[in-house]
Amino acid sequence: MEELIALSEEAEKRTEDQNEAKREAVANEKKQAVEMRERALERLGETRKRNEGEKPEEKEGSNKKNEKIRRRHN
Repeated sequence: MEELIALSEEAEKRTEDQNEAKREAVANEKKQAVEMRERALERLGETRKRNEGEKPEEKEGSNKKNEKIRRRHN
């Protein structure tokens, strides 16, 4: 009988741990979605201000990518 109680408690603990991990994952995904939405809705000036804080290497990479995109559309 004690063995069954111990097994039951272990199973409950595992289930609680899994549920907590799922809650954390959902919270992280929600946070990421909110950030992506904010970036998508920001104005061009806000985007430029945000990008000013980037490292020069990152800017060069993004400028090259933008040039390729412009070439395709022209």
